[in-house]
Amino acid sequence: MPAYAGMTYMNTIDLDPAVIGSISLNISFVLYLSLLAPQLFHNYTYRNTQHLSWGMHYAMFTSYIFDLLYGFGRHMQWQYKTVTIIGLICLTVQHIQIYRYSGFTSKQQQHYWWSTGLLISLFISVVIGWGFFNLSPTIFIGAGAMAQIGWLIYVIPQIFKNHRIQSTAGISVYFVLLLIFLATCDTISAWTLGWDWPNKYGTPVGIILRLILLYQFYMFARTTVVSTPYVRA
Repeated sequence: MPAYAGMTYMNTIDLDPAVIGSISLNISFVLYLSLLAPQLFHNYTYRNTQHLSWGMHYAMFTSYIFDLLYGFGRHMQWQYKTVTIIGLICLTVQHIQIYRYSGFTSKQQQHYWWSTGLLISLFISVVIGWGFFNLSPTIFIGAGAMAQIGWLIYVIPQIFKNHRIQSTAGISVYFVLLLIFLATCDTISAWTLGWDWPNKYGTPVGIILRLILLYQFYMFARTTVVSTPYVRA
């Protein structure tokens, strides 16, 4: 085959938006399965979650629960459902870490158990609603929209907490880098695979917020000191 013919063939394959989008989507699937691994390892290594934003944790947890309803209700691909289930398992582990590695005041401990009850109630409601009631597709779409909003803004509480304490000790830099890379892959997939406009325009905004979070590691590098480990018996 002539060299120029082979080049033309390769260019056709390389520049096909559907191929690019599919590659990006497959990369995202693999990485989403391990999204929370760096943060869980960070929490375990330092045995301290006092600088981790509860707002970010609860926003992620709620988003995953809404994604569970959306994924099963709209009969999404098995990859979508798998990522959601793995994410909920990882966040449950982090929820336990927050209990073990945070030095609660009595008020904070009360808040922890109240919020735990609300998360469990929301999860049970989603499972019962999907499994035993013939819910309208509008409800599933609404759950998907709520999940998208959560994925867009969940880093904001951590950004504000880092600014308030002038430290990034509560979060793993590898977790943040993974968030940025995944948001980039999602943006590529959204534009090359023809996803709806919330994905096309919302994900790039998410990249900006994650870059702010990454910049805080540079900004607070001199003042970031990991607190003394705390382990609840």
